[in-house]
Amino acid sequence: MTKETQQQLNLSDMLELLIRKRNVFLVLFSVVFFSSVLAGLFMPRVYEASSLIKVRGKKIIDPLVSEIAVAPQIAEEINTLSKQIMAWPKLEQLVLQLNLVSVDASQKQMEDYITNLRKRVNVRFVNREIIQVVYQDGNPRRAQMVANTLTQNFIEESSQGKREEAKNAIDFINEQLKIYRAKLENSEQNFTVSKIDSDLRVAQNRRTLLKDRLANLQKIIPSQVTTEQNPVVSQLQARAGQIESELARLLIDAKEGNPKVQELQTELTGLKARISSELEKTTVKESISTFNPMYLQTEQELKQMDMEISYLEKRRESLLTRSVRGAKKLGEEGLANLERNKRVDEDIYQMLLRQLESAYVSERLQDSEKGNQFTVLEYARLPLKPVKPNFMKILLFGFFGGLMLGGGGVFLLENIFKTFHTPEQAQAVLGFTGLGSVGTIAMETQNKDKKEFRAAVRDFLRNNKLFSKIRIAVPHIALKRLDPSVAAELVVYHDPRSRIADDYRMLKTNIFHGLNDSGKIKKLLITSAIHGEGKSTTSANLAAAIAAGGSKVLLVDCDLRKGLLHAFFSAPVNPGVSDILLNSIDPQKACRQTPVNNLWFLPCGAAKGNPTELMGSPSFKELINSLSSQFEIIVMDSPPVLNMPDAMMLSKFSDAVVVAIESGKTHQKDVINIKSSLRQVGAKVLGFVMTRQDHYMPRYMHDYYYS
Repeated sequence: MTKETQQQLNLSDMLELLIRKRNVFLVLFSVVFFSSVLAGLFMPRVYEASSLIKVRGKKIIDPLVSEIAVAPQIAEEINTLSKQIMAWPKLEQLVLQLNLVSVDASQKQMEDYITNLRKRVNVRFVNREIIQVVYQDGNPRRAQMVANTLTQNFIEESSQGKREEAKNAIDFINEQLKIYRAKLENSEQNFTVSKIDSDLRVAQNRRTLLKDRLANLQKIIPSQVTTEQNPVVSQLQARAGQIESELARLLIDAKEGNPKVQELQTELTGLKARISSELEKTTVKESISTFNPMYLQTEQELKQMDMEISYLEKRRESLLTRSVRGAKKLGEEGLANLERNKRVDEDIYQMLLRQLESAYVSERLQDSEKGNQFTVLEYARLPLKPVKPNFMKILLFGFFGGLMLGGGGVFLLENIFKTFHTPEQAQAVLGFTGLGSVGTIAMETQNKDKKEFRAAVRDFLRNNKLFSKIRIAVPHIALKRLDPSVAAELVVYHDPRSRIADDYRMLKTNIFHGLNDSGKIKKLLITSAIHGEGKSTTSANLAAAIAAGGSKVLLVDCDLRKGLLHAFFSAPVNPGVSDILLNSIDPQKACRQTPVNNLWFLPCGAAKGNPTELMGSPSFKELINSLSSQFEIIVMDSPPVLNMPDAMMLSKFSDAVVVAIESGKTHQKDVINIKSSLRQVGAKVLGFVMTRQDHYMPRYMHDYYYS
């Protein structure tokens, strides 16, 4: 068998089980489905109102204060927006603003109402720029009013908060400006004083050098012409000038004891000595009044340097008098640090000035609509239809919930109450031989619509490939009775060509021909586990089927407690078996011929006695033996086996026992108990017949029976 075929059979088994337990399934399904419908009908109506808020980007507010520590961040506002809208103070303000609770309400009532209100408020983000404020209420107008008020209060509070933030930013920037203005002024003054000190030292050193140069020139003026004509003197004087310039530069930062300074001073002294020596060698004598341009130039530079030094000293004294006290003399590195700090303070001060202007712009923007970060895109409209209950969802829930509960209940019952559904199952568990199975008998309906519906169902089952392989309970519809005195359940008599009649004929064949290997059967006992499993109907139809074959048959109702066979033939219950045994009635008078050819009937009787004692008495044995000599076959309908010993007594007087098992009703443990009880008394169990069987109906059988 392929995997596909196995899956198809499993599906068929499940469908077969659902159809077989359709009453349980329909009850559970109906309970869930109609309970859901009723719950939906009686649920309170809930209306939903929603407003939309537009979130402006960072391009208006954030750039103005983005570098300030107190500037709001849009990401943080979005993350906390839901909590802001549904904050307890805002909801409390809303309740008081709209008079949603009475003035005399207690604090606990107010808290309970706000708690319930918060549960019905929801904030959703439609996208990154649109926020939806949703409120649900049983009153549509109140839902609209609460949603709009929540939105408006949030917009106003957000705008007010932005104004306060801008004001705080302005105050903060002004405080920082005061601090950095004073710091900048102090830095500038320190730098200026230090710069003047540095320039003053350079000027003083330069003045000293000029004085020395002027003195030297005064010495060499008489021999100027000789000096100019002597190239050695010119070179020495040029080198001396270079050394003097380098010494002036080094003396700005270095001390007198610096090795480099000492080296240059020593070299300069040597150069001056050499110049004097060269001049002494010269024999040319000049007049002191001879003109020298370098002397005049040096004299002018010295005068200018004296004026510059005087100016720097006066300016330094002015600055020290105003603010700067104890200013330290700094070198080039310290002066560079002061200059760098001054530039940093200037940059911070300029940045604060720009931010102050931006904060003023932000404050002015908050008073206009364009400056508000949140604006109302759409106010809530009056809801016309409730959002709850959602009848479509309720119906779907009831439908699928009913399917699940119904299917689960069916499978649960199937596993809890284990019964037989097919002869193969019973034969596998019990070891009994399956003699046959009989379908369900239903009475004919005179309703035209029902007839047409049943015909349509039969056509559907016949033409559908899937359902044609499922065991469907196709009941036999009893036709109009040939004889009103005979019960409609006697199908073999009323409708001998029906499927049910064929089932009983097949049962007769299996009992007397196909499966009988131990000799001829004259006394056949039909029993079951409990009442209502179809043993009486089986006994009557089996007897009729045997009689139809030409044998003289007696049907005996041996159930002295609840005999039913007399109703099959509209006959009185007495005289019967109990009357024969207790009142010595003639058996010939008690046996009655039925409308069925070759079939006689002996009712249970009306006399009261102990059924167990009567069934086990020698009189009953004599009665059965006497009747077996008059009839070819005796079919005995006995009481159920369980809880009563009557059937076990009767099994001693029978040639074979057939057990009736109702499909889907008889519990497996009950039939197992029957098997054990009958074996104890040595009864010859021929097999079982399954009643009210859901037949497998191939297409040709449908065509045969219903064409």
